Amino acid sequence: MRQKSTRETAGMARAAFDSTGLGANDWSVDSSATSYMSHDKSIFIEYANHNSTVGTAKNAIDLNVTERGKLCSEINRQSTTFEGVLHILERKANLLSPRNLTSAGISLILGSKDVVIKRDE
Repeated sequence: MRQKSTRETAGMARAAFDSTGLGANDWSVDSSATSYMSHDKSIFIEYANHNSTVGTAKNAIDLNVTERGKLCSEINRQSTTFEGVLHILERKANLLSPRNLTSAGISLILGSKDVVIKRDE
């Protein structure tokens, strides 16, 4: 009998090990991200143990997921709740998934050097 994998099934994201110009509280949008991810456990408002891994496209390595939960963060001066966020200690920046954002009714406008995030009316 084959054991169920603990790897995130949709888990491809670029590792932000070398992100420059991003502060610990900043969020990065990654078009290949399939989940929201954060390194900062203190911003979670709910979480539960969730031992799995998520793959990275950039370095082809697996990152350990220790918890999964809900957090509230400010996006464009609006308090925004994100659910299903993976807590990954190895990440250097918080990561937003465009697919998850648009599924939650949040629009993305991609510019040449920036991303505008806004709620659908």
